[in-house]
Amino acid sequence: APEGTRAGNDYRSPGPFALGVCGPDWWQAAKMYRTWALRQPWTSEGPLTTRESTPDFCKNLGLWFVGGGTEEQVTGNLRRAADFFGVPVGLHWYSWHRWPFDTHYPDYFPAIPDFRAAIEQVVPEGKVIMPYINGRIVDKDVDAFARWLPWTAKGVDGKPYNEAYGNGVNQAPMCPATEVWQTTIPEICDRLIGEYGVNGIYID
Repeated sequence: APEGTRAGNDYRSPGPFALGVCGPDWWQAAKMYRTWALRQPWTSEGPLTTRESTPDFCKNLGLWFVGGGTEEQVTGNLRRAADFFGVPVGLHWYSWHRWPFDTHYPDYFPAIPDFRAAIEQVVPEGKVIMPYINGRIVDKDVDAFARWLPWTAKGVDGKPYNEAYGNGVNQAPMCPATEVWQTTIPEICDRLIGEYGVNGIYID
């Protein structure tokens, strides 16, 4: 089989791990995880509200809105919300890209014209524009999927796993350990920040 398309069990964990059983529900598992997580380096700074590494807008944002739309809709709605509620606001923007939602991942660019135009207006005002991207799947129903096939996560039969959501499009989860995928997502983020000027990104 071509390189990257054959299933295997040769993975070796780079660090120690532990398996256990808990119950009777997820709450007990969450409490066990919390006990362990609070002793790890990534929680050493304490609560998010007091961390110097957490941007102020994450600590002080009063309201998140979910949506998108035209430049006029986005700028108008965010400004009205900020005025009405009297708190900093942000938009979790879906469908900012040229393709219909949940299709053609990870081919997002170029963005719709109103995306940049709205960002240029409201980000300097202190508002947050946080576009949605998917950090783990690619669209199997497009010609470009052949490029991604070697780096997908596969079952024991050597075939990529399949996931389908509301629109029924077949999606393949990517293997996050591959250099290809570890490069792809940061490149998308770099472009969103550097070329379009967003000040937040939601990676699903």
